[in-house]
Amino acid sequence: MEKLRFSLLSGLLFALVAFSSCKKDDPKPHSLTKELSAFSKVIIGQDLNVEFRIGSDSRAELRGFGNLEEVTFLYNDDQLTISTPEKTSISQLTIYLYTNNVNEKIELEAKSQAKVRFPDGFTTYEDIKLIAKDQAEVSSHGVFASRNISIYGSGTGSKIFMDNIIPQTTTIDLKGQAICNLNGRSPKKVQVKAAGSSSLNMVENPFQPLASEHYELDLSDGAKVWVNASVKISGKMTGGAELFYKPLNPDFSGLEREDGNRVEEKH
Repeated sequence: MEKLRFSLLSGLLFALVAFSSCKKDDPKPHSLTKELSAFSKVIIGQDLNVEFRIGSDSRAELRGFGNLEEVTFLYNDDQLTISTPEKTSISQLTIYLYTNNVNEKIELEAKSQAKVRFPDGFTTYEDIKLIAKDQAEVSSHGVFASRNISIYGSGTGSKIFMDNIIPQTTTIDLKGQAICNLNGRSPKKVQVKAAGSSSLNMVENPFQPLASEHYELDLSDGAKVWVNASVKISGKMTGGAELFYKPLNPDFSGLEREDGNRVEEKH
């Protein structure tokens, strides 16, 4: 049995959990209301799809579709744990937030092929940490704002796709064939550590590459990274890492690289 731990945002959430069976002719709705407080950590697993949306009132609504008769909800202090048997199939869970302006640090971990989506305009005035493991996917659609963002990807096939992030600084740590595509701007610095055949693309959207004053790179073991090289690039490349850049007056004066580590212009 895998465990799903949802920890959500101090003073923002009041949960109405509504779920039904997958039978269309006899849905048998069941609901549970519970106040959630002092939450800042979310752990999502067991092959779930989770989508954060902006609600229209002061409640956060957690809704699921699929075979939910096997789901168990447990409350323990500041943590909501949702347990599901291995064969349980939940097609989607949607969390509606009263506001997208969050004043708490957030840590979100997705694993076991989970899929997590944030809406356009999601904003936190604190730091956010996103972790994708074991073929999990984390994505945002539209503007995603935070003070600083840290992104960690590991495990074969984990994916992080974010359309338009606007943190002050961005820290990225990828390994184990993780895939990460980022667009937007991070004015102060983008710090990247990539290894193990992982892939990072910061120019996926040609109209909105991840712009910054400074890229600090630590690339090794066959990692592949695409950058908008109109900025200063420093750091090191070892172990067959590859760096690709757009033809925008790159400054590689601070980049150390061993023989066999390719740096190449891509049009």
